[in-house]
Amino acid sequence: MKKDYVLNVTEAKRAKIVKELKEFKMENAEYDMESDSLIDIAVGDAVIENYEHDDVSYIGISAEHNHTSMVIDYYGEFRGGCPYINPSLEKWAEKKGLYWGWMNAAVIVLYPA
Repeated sequence: MKKDYVLNVTEAKRAKIVKELKEFKMENAEYDMESDSLIDIAVGDAVIENYEHDDVSYIGISAEHNHTSMVIDYYGEFRGGCPYINPSLEKWAEKKGLYWGWMNAAVIVLYPA
């Protein structure tokens, strides 16, 4: 059974992490003008299953996808100038013994804690 080099998990466990991440919703993450209320945002298609960097494959999230400014924001345009990762996303990773790190201004990736 092949293992993920970065996270040190089996392919089956890696697939489960990707699936959970794609289904993960951040509650009250964005203001919706039509309903005049806060709505949930799903990470969904912003998930990158195999972000390749220096011949290593990472699980990541793109900051250049719809709604991701409410999920991650490197330049902090929406958060006062500091890099931002939604706290609920950080808690999700912590529960799995992982953490998010910035690969570059466009992508965060998972690392083992």
